[in-house]
Order: sequence, then C-alpha cells, then structure tokens
Amino acid sequence: MGKVLRVRLTGPEAELGRIPAADVGHLLLGVERTVASAAASVLGRQLRTGRRPGTIEAATRFRLLGLRHGSLVAELDLPEVVEDEEGTLALGDTRLGEMSLEKTFASASGDDDDPGVAEAFSQLLRDLSVGTRYEAVELADPPHVPSPRAVRLDAAARARLDSVAQRPKTARDDKVAGTLVEADFERNTARLRTPTNQAVVVSFSAELADDIQQALRQPTALEGRVTYDPGTSVAVSVELRAVLRGQQLQLGEHASLFWRHRTVEELREEQGVEPVADFAPLHDDEASLEQVEAFLTALEE
Repeated sequence: MGKVLRVRLTGPEAELGRIPAADVGHLLLGVERTVASAAASVLGRQLRTGRRPGTIEAATRFRLLGLRHGSLVAELDLPEVVEDEEGTLALGDTRLGEMSLEKTFASASGDDDDPGVAEAFSQLLRDLSVGTRYEAVELADPPHVPSPRAVRLDAAARARLDSVAQRPKTARDDKVAGTLVEADFERNTARLRTPTNQAVVVSFSAELADDIQQALRQPTALEGRVTYDPGTSVAVSVELRAVLRGQQLQLGEHASLFWRHRTVEELREEQGVEPVADFAPLHDDEASLEQVEAFLTALEE
C-alpha cells in the first residue's frame, strides 16, 4: 500500500444513504484533480484540460480503498513508494506523488499560494456547494502515521482559495542561484534548492543535460524564464536556457576546489602559517596600556 489520504465530506447531507452518487464522484475526482494540479506545479507545468501527461497520471492515480459510515469518509491510495536505485538523483513517479500531496496540504492550509492548485480546490468546493449544501471537505493523513496532518476546507477557506486562484503567476527572463539537489534525465526536470531553502523546479532541454549533470550537488546559477509566486515573489520554476556556473567560471580541471569550504586550520596548514602564541611583537608602541589590555580582552572573548 502506498501513501493513504483520508477525504471526508461533512454535514447532515453527507451521510451515506442521503448523499447523491454524483457528489461522491465530484469529491473523489475533484481531490484527484487537485493533487494532479499540485504535481503539475511541482514539475513547473500547467495542467490543461484533457488527458493528463503520463508522468502526472502515474504519480497521482488514486485507488479507492473504501467508504466509511457517518459523514462520507473515503480512503484513497497513492502509488506505492519504491526506492530509486540511484538515490535522490531521479524525480520518480512515487517521489512526485509524495511531493504533490505535500503541496496539496500546504495549499489547503494556506501555506502555499499556488494559483493552479487553488483553482482546482475552488472547483471542487463549488461542485459540492461547500458552504450551502455541505459544511466542509476535510483532508487528513491516517491517524497511525507520525505527526498526521489534517486540514478543513469550509466556506471561509473557499473564499480564500477563490482569491488565490485569481492571481496570475508572473514570469520573466532572469537568473536564479542555488544547489541542484536532484535531476531526472528521462523527463528533463531537476530541482534547485535556493540559499533560503526554497525548492525551484527546473525544466531543461536535452542539449543542457550534460551541464545539469556537471552542476549537480554544487552551487549553481541558472538562467532562463523564471516564474514567480505572485503572493511571495519567490521563484517557483525556471525554463532553463543556460547553466552559468559551468560557462562563466572556467576554472579547468580544478574547478571543484573553488567551491570547497575549508576551515581556518586547514588554510593555516596549507599555507605553512604558524599560530601566534605571543602577542607582544604585535604591540603598538603608540598605544596606551589600557588600549592594549582592551585589545587582548577582545581577542579572548
């Protein structure tokens, strides 16, 4: 079994035996559509009508595990997580499914203002008439998992999501810096982690695959069409045109040494410098005794 998501529709009309079958369909398909929108955002794409891309379809295809009595509760199962043979360098379907679910929860709770995901949530709440016919849609992890998440989407949340959905993302030619932490060379996508710990989705052409490979796990500057979140002005994706680090530094076969972080002790040994044991030779004849004592005290603190 993969990652399980519990979806609950609340209100007097949500009980089994009273709820229309069409609303059950709206609930299940709407949640799946929302998670698929989150997957598209993770990949730096826009989800359009019609058949979803194979990558998104495989990563967000839910299976219905069952329905519970009382207010309608459905348990949905994402694809089973399988470890990648190459570790974190591949953004596989199962990893994409987990990231999409995280983004779905973040959008529902208001921690992520992605217009595409917000629009999918708004459509779901409109289809179910949340705020009039039903009280809320609730998303939650199963109770047995560590630190289970739960979020409630009621009329107030619907208004917030409607507002976010109306914000268009902004894009412009720009540069973004960080560390490439993973890449998928079959789908030509990668993930950049910025100095402020923000994740930026990178899409690149096959011609740039070698540059991406060389830049993995090292500080990198990328140039291309950068899309920014309208609410936070934080970069969320980039359509890559150039890997600047590899083209501009040109440090030859010892380029990796430029990015090596060495301690003061390592630098001292490398340069053959001995530590200062006696500060007397550094004494300034024009300095007063009080000034010298203040200087030595500052060094000891």
